[in-house]
Amino acid sequence: MKMDAEEAIERAKENRSKKSSNNKKNSKRRGKSLLIVGSLSVFLFFLIAVVFLVIPNDTILSAYEDLTGEEEWERVYHLEEDGYMLDNGQFVRLSISIVVEDGSNVETLSRGQSFLKHTITKVISGSDRSALNGQEGLLWFESQIKKDLNESYADLKIERVYVRGIVIS
Repeated sequence: MKMDAEEAIERAKENRSKKSSNNKKNSKRRGKSLLIVGSLSVFLFFLIAVVFLVIPNDTILSAYEDLTGEEEWERVYHLEEDGYMLDNGQFVRLSISIVVEDGSNVETLSRGQSFLKHTITKVISGSDRSALNGQEGLLWFESQIKKDLNESYADLKIERVYVRGIVIS
């Protein structure tokens, strides 16, 4: 019996030493993994920083245009989201972007926000919900806004009107 108790104590000591050596191995592996991940993160950060410092901003913008097909940022005016009333009394929340031919005209649109909102109100107030349904309805609405703005602003040319968001309630 005394031998069995001593053997059990020895086995318990061996198990403890195996567990502690396994814990040391796991902590070393964890430390190496964290070091590798950290090093890669720092490397990627510096790589991105170098790319943005070396490549001129115009090149990045034109590459963005080529990839996405979007207009130049300098020629786009973003009208803040606002609420309008449809002909049937329903409420519409719209956010619109307007692309002008010349980037210097964006400032003109910015100063004339109340006139822009008046033009949008005029087009929307003559419409009902069915006129704004689907892709065709939004394209019609965009073309009406463009037409009215081009008639009203003789000194600038509006190329395109985009509805960025619409909620009808």
